Amino acid sequence: MAAVAAENVLREFGPFAGHPEGTVTLRRLARTKPDCFIANGHQIDTLRLLSELKVLTSAQIAALRGIQPRTMKDNLRHMWLAGLVDRLETDISPCMYAVGYESARLLRLTLERFSVGSAFRLVAANQLYVAMRRLWPEVDYTAAPHDGVTAQARLGSTTYAILAPRLFPGDVVWCEEMIEYVPDDMRLLVVCASRKQAEEIARAVAPEAMARFTWDTELANGLRLYKRFAGSLEIAENYA
Repeated sequence: MAAVAAENVLREFGPFAGHPEGTVTLRRLARTKPDCFIANGHQIDTLRLLSELKVLTSAQIAALRGIQPRTMKDNLRHMWLAGLVDRLETDISPCMYAVGYESARLLRLTLERFSVGSAFRLVAANQLYVAMRRLWPEVDYTAAPHDGVTAQARLGSTTYAILAPRLFPGDVVWCEEMIEYVPDDMRLLVVCASRKQAEEIARAVAPEAMARFTWDTELANGLRLYKRFAGSLEIAENYA
């Protein structure tokens, strides 16, 4: 039954939505290699990106670095074998990558720790960044800038507080509570696991607030942002 439920979640919500029963386990596959070395500047660029954005898929790294996806997968495989990156795996999602022990040692980077919830939220927010970067290369983005928000983006004179609730138990409550702490001078941008979740969270936002919502399947097709309207959502900006 659990396997069937997980399969349904994948079909309806996408691989990084999480699970309403919280039944997803994160495995971190790490290697250590004392004689490890960084082979080239491409590896340094990938490690710097991982250090900044915390958790990424190979497809996200390829998009942000302008590299063919298959080439990026091969590069990451070699980097994992060398202990430069760690693999974060679950039974319902593509592999994710984070800074590994050896690169943290060699480049004095932070070796981050993740729960399955924090990893999925970061990947979801980072997918928004991928979409924004395609449209606005000058966007300034920070993953996990402080306790609370998932990410923060600045475009021109506008700063966005980004929240990325998943289907895990308590995520909607967490998001609704965090909304109350978003400063008045920041715009709220919520990356939800589904449209249904976005509609639920939108009802907790004041109608006059300049909040925007999107969700995983929408980000797979470009960038469409929604606003609260008459108890539901309507398209506010369509960049797809």
